[in-house]
Amino acid sequence: MILRRQGELRLALEAEGRALELDPLNLGYRDEHALTLALAGELEAAREVLRAILERDPGRPRAQLHQWQLDLELDGRPAVVLESLLATDRRTWLEPHYTMLATAAILAGEADRALPLLDRPAPNPLAKARIAYQKAVLERQAGRRERGAELVDEARRELARSAAVPETPAERMELRQLEALIAAEGGHFAEAVALQSDNVTAFPVERDLVRGGPALWLLAEIQIRAGNFEGAARSLERLDARMSIGSVPFGGYFLLTHWPDFERARRDAGFAGAFARMRPAHADHWPAPES
Repeated sequence: MILRRQGELRLALEAEGRALELDPLNLGYRDEHALTLALAGELEAAREVLRAILERDPGRPRAQLHQWQLDLELDGRPAVVLESLLATDRRTWLEPHYTMLATAAILAGEADRALPLLDRPAPNPLAKARIAYQKAVLERQAGRRERGAELVDEARRELARSAAVPETPAERMELRQLEALIAAEGGHFAEAVALQSDNVTAFPVERDLVRGGPALWLLAEIQIRAGNFEGAARSLERLDARMSIGSVPFGGYFLLTHWPDFERARRDAGFAGAFARMRPAHADHWPAPES
């Protein structure tokens, strides 16, 4: 894990191979191996490892999540991912399951189907803020902007009420990311970019692939929503220099080509070059978009 976070992916794969030789039945090792393969751009190999894990432990949440992310990127069929997710036992869901639910539902054009499923126990204001934010995104994507704006306000109130004081750098990054997402959903893009830029500084992709990569990806997403396509292209090129677009655990090329909020960026001439350079070969096998 240390080697992977430092960007030494080949050395990490070799170390994981030795660990699996010593303990071939250890599913935890296989979880880590799949993640490293994906970060190295070996997406099909990672998916095969995850399939083998789920054959032995069908309800393993981490392996489920990573497989759905890879299925979405490699196959381009969000409706299939959504049905697979909904077929699992909700009692085993972790927070990332709800994020995947919202993502797959929006991409499949079924935001309304996901909305009632976002309700779950919220033990504190921070958890309530996260739920309100997720609902706000789905409401906006469903065309109900006023209701979405009300939920953004609710998310900001709960976030302020939480008075959360992170105890570790990872907790600080998670809190700052939620603040940035809520700010962006409320249309406060300068605030959102500043918050997420701080995360990129705290967890630069050059030092930490697992945390730095998602931080930089999210910065690019916020820059796209803010209309700063040139800045988003620079962020994604910086990311692409260190890991493959489409890797777990952040978004992928499929999201860039299909996420509704990125439509203007896809038509922008300044973004087109970076966008084209990122195109992976597996995108040629996605189903044709419906007319």
